[in-house]
Amino acid sequence: MSEITVPKDEHGKLRVFALSMSDDAARALNDNDHPTSADHPHPQERALGTSFVDAKNVEVFRVGDLGPLGLAGYLREGADANEAEITQDASKLAAVDGWVMVVYSSAFGGAEAKLDPIPELTLIGTYAQEQADQTTIALESEAAAPYTGVPSEAPSTPPKNAAGGSLVVVGLVVLIALILWWAFG
Repeated sequence: MSEITVPKDEHGKLRVFALSMSDDAARALNDNDHPTSADHPHPQERALGTSFVDAKNVEVFRVGDLGPLGLAGYLREGADANEAEITQDASKLAAVDGWVMVVYSSAFGGAEAKLDPIPELTLIGTYAQEQADQTTIALESEAAAPYTGVPSEAPSTPPKNAAGGSLVVVGLVVLIALILWWAFG
């Protein structure tokens, strides 16, 4: 297979590879807990022929485990792959059995990547992921508008009578009585 270039800052795409290998070898590619180093690259890095792959953004699974959903259904429903592209490759995707590797753009951390896959990996296709509709919907509702109610009456004003003044007088009398009691007691 020829070299595949993943452009810098690519996002919203996924690549589907068919795996022509034993179950044990395919399961080894699914080991996301595998320690990595320059001397011991992750099995996915070796298989894809690149120096960095974020294993959290790679899925390896057996197509038969998808049941009636199938690979095309999984890509459509589970990975939000573009419907038109999936429909175009429907026969290719239906013919895939065994194990597959789905590699998301985010697996390369925004860096440019050159992939030189091992012969056991066959690129089935590269699919764009549908972006969520983020159009703003203008909500117009009389209930949501500020100050929608019409006041039924003017706000009440406190009564202007002697009640407030008499409380002040009573308070002063009590204060004077306490001072006198303390002074003569």
